[in-house]
Amino acid sequence: MGNQIGSFQSNGWRLNACIHLPDQEPHQRIGVVIVHENTKFGPHAWLRKVADAFAASGFYAFRYENRGSCDSPGDCELTFGDRVADACAAVHFFKTEYNLDKVLFWGLCMGSAVAVHTSARLKQPFRPSGMILCSPLADPVYATLPELNYRSVTVSAYLRKGLTGNPWNRLRALVSDPDYRRNMVQAVFNVTRNHGSNQNLRDMRKQISRVGPLLAQYDGPSLLVYGDVDPHWASFSQRINRGDKLQLSKMKSPPKIVLLPDGDHGFDSVRQTCEGIQLSVDWATAFRDGQNLVGEPEQISAIFASRNGN
Repeated sequence: MGNQIGSFQSNGWRLNACIHLPDQEPHQRIGVVIVHENTKFGPHAWLRKVADAFAASGFYAFRYENRGSCDSPGDCELTFGDRVADACAAVHFFKTEYNLDKVLFWGLCMGSAVAVHTSARLKQPFRPSGMILCSPLADPVYATLPELNYRSVTVSAYLRKGLTGNPWNRLRALVSDPDYRRNMVQAVFNVTRNHGSNQNLRDMRKQISRVGPLLAQYDGPSLLVYGDVDPHWASFSQRINRGDKLQLSKMKSPPKIVLLPDGDHGFDSVRQTCEGIQLSVDWATAFRDGQNLVGEPEQISAIFASRNGN
């Protein structure tokens, strides 16, 4: 197994990439595009482990930079549309340059959202034959930007994510601790100041709100992996698809849904990382072997009919 560093073009931007090669020539040349946030070949070290694991199992894996990020030249604000355009260019380059039979998408959080949008834009033979979506971002409440330091910028998201700890202790600190009080006031000010004032953010929220409906239109097999204590899962199961209003159970190929016990949003523990990687590789291997990857409609309906999505 070896890696190659390459580059490709996306609307005039040169983007750098890393290609993870299988040890031996596989019978089926299937590539996995790792769709990520926007930093050096993916924002987390474990994404490199993901790509290595796919390559070790006989897949080609592809990590790439978005335009204007890291070593790729230029400078831009990197809109959501730019991310999708770069993902489309990555697929065209990867499939053509490496003579792939099929392409799969693997995404994490924002990467999953970009993967869903990209799958809807691509035409055959470049459209992904399957998607592995980890902690997919589907609720615009959680949409934010790097230039906002990934802060929650809506009041509802701030209340969900920013107010942690015992309510009585928070109230006591608000009354007795001037630093806590000052930080609280500043945080609320930042939330209200940024709310609706950033055009890039407004557009991103609009596109994130389309992730669920676009996923419901996808006609290939897919795997959705969430941590069961991830706020994004609670939001997806109780707000975005409560009662299966997206009708995922009625899709041509209903997704398989896996909840990692005690799993958080980024699968940050060693155990969660290993489980997330193993689930991803096992699903891709089953896909390659022609196994049935369609989720059970009754199980999907039951998941989203329950109050807590569990």
